[in-house]
Amino acid sequence: MTKRLLVLVGALAVLLLALITTAQTTPSDDPNCDPAILESQYTAIMGLLPIDFAKNPAQANANLFKLSLLYQQIALSCGYAPTEDEVGTLLGVVFEVTDLETIILSSSIGDDTEAIMTELEMLTGNPMTGQLLYNGLENGLDGGGLGCAGCHNGQTAPSSQATWTRVTEVRLQDPALAGYTVEQYLIESIVHPNAYISPDYQANLMPDNYGKRLDAQQLADLVAYLDSQDQLE
Repeated sequence: MTKRLLVLVGALAVLLLALITTAQTTPSDDPNCDPAILESQYTAIMGLLPIDFAKNPAQANANLFKLSLLYQQIALSCGYAPTEDEVGTLLGVVFEVTDLETIILSSSIGDDTEAIMTELEMLTGNPMTGQLLYNGLENGLDGGGLGCAGCHNGQTAPSSQATWTRVTEVRLQDPALAGYTVEQYLIESIVHPNAYISPDYQANLMPDNYGKRLDAQQLADLVAYLDSQDQLE
């Protein structure tokens, strides 16, 4: 494991612990956390996922694993705050069967523009968070800055200022982009930067891996920020 990966694993552990303890420090008021309801849930789940090692050891092990995940989720939703040791143990188990790159990839938005647009329809982007991502004050899934502002200065690449106006009044007037919406153009420009090269700029300058470095909410935030740039050119 590289030094950088070790740092990212450590950061992930700290982040998970912070998120869990912050969100679950008070008992839940969820009526589904009533002891009687929890007992009935336990009985129902055991019926759906029986643990019978004598009959089918492989399936019994699989059911045991699924049960542990279900019970952890129930505990978290009912207000349980895991200790630092418990979070560390869970991370250790995770990294015995996978690695950080795989975890990041499983959380990323991918590069299917149509599927991304469908997913983003269910999210509300935060332009303030998008601005932080754009300017490197918030990191991508891999713990690194995106580097947007470093290139989008109007010389190496188009400036972020007046993005929405420029896309609407200039880019989408190109017949090659007929039928595109502003959001579709921005999404495609982020995950497939060479799909359309703006006039006066070079191809292959922007990294083509942002679909692997951003999750759906982060991409929605970036698009919201760029949508907010409606100044005059």
